[in-house]
Amino acid sequence: MDFLYISGEDFNDIFMDSVRFVSHISLLHFITVGIEGNDDFFNGKLIKTLIYTVIAIMIYHILIKKIVYKKKQNKN
Repeated sequence: MDFLYISGEDFNDIFMDSVRFVSHISLLHFITVGIEGNDDFFNGKLIKTLIYTVIAIMIYHILIKKIVYKKKQNKN
């Protein structure tokens, strides 16, 4: 079960990717609201999207990156 070990570097990667993707989604939302002129600056859909994005990033780093990439590196 060594692949389930999450190091400090893994936490740092998860945090940095989360900040990066949440920033992109937020900026895209703010630009869209500014151009389209909607009054819903912070709505439930945005919050759900941001939460789901962070969960997806965590799943990616914990499962895909640690398992799939590790198996790929071991073959080389």
